[in-house]
Amino acid sequence: MGEAKRKREKQRTASELGWTDAEVVLLSADAFRACSRPFIDRVQLHGLDVKAALQEGTDDKGGMIASAVNLAFAVELYLKGLRIIHKVPTRITHELDRLYLDLPADLRQTIEEEYGRVVVAQGQPLSLGLSISPKGTTLAQRMDLPPPPTDHTLVAVLQRSRDVFEVWRYLYEQGAPGTVTRRAYEFYFLGIAADVLRAHVKRGLEEWRAREVS
Repeated sequence: MGEAKRKREKQRTASELGWTDAEVVLLSADAFRACSRPFIDRVQLHGLDVKAALQEGTDDKGGMIASAVNLAFAVELYLKGLRIIHKVPTRITHELDRLYLDLPADLRQTIEEEYGRVVVAQGQPLSLGLSISPKGTTLAQRMDLPPPPTDHTLVAVLQRSRDVFEVWRYLYEQGAPGTVTRRAYEFYFLGIAADVLRAHVKRGLEEWRAREVS
């Protein structure tokens, strides 16, 4: 029996999950997010400019990889917490956009409005990335950088970061001879997403507990 099939057979349905389950998800998400912060804090809180932030990523690739994996997983868990609270069927996936896009429309509208009210910090790095250049790539290929994204809406960020948790854990497996594979870590916008999603999980839990107590 495959691992995915075993998970499906063991998985509890949305109706079987209670507020205590959502609370555990929130605590877990917070803990994973805490693991992502040391690298981000060095880049953001110390006021590094873009060039210095790029150097920090170069000097501490392991720290950046661990930060990306943990922040993406925290966002995933906040989304899964919202799915429990709003009784949305569970999904066996790490893909952030899939976990988000079938949440109730009114909830998504509120989330996106709150996300959109956050002012983008000017003059500070918003993302970092890694380029994987196996043998056979030319200097011209390595220097041919794609333009940065201009769409920083929540849905766009979740779509671009949909597989960060899965892919960044195994970056050494990425890339093919003669090609350059580029992976972006949009820590600034993923951080905003995490803040907004967490606030909604917290609010939903408080309302759920209040209903059960009353």
